[in-house]
Amino acid sequence: MEKVVYILGAGFSAPLGIPVMSNFIMKAKTYILKIERGILIFKKYLIC
Repeated sequence: MEKVVYILGAGFSAPLGIPVMSNFIMKAKTYILKIERGILIFKKYLIC
């Protein structure tokens, strides 16, 4: 039985939209803003 090892480079996940180090901060800030907007929209319709 053969054993196969795949060695993937750092940019392997980039085409999948997963952040790499070069754009991690920008992607994280965008993600946080999307969450904050979603919370604000949710609070707008929340009955307290």
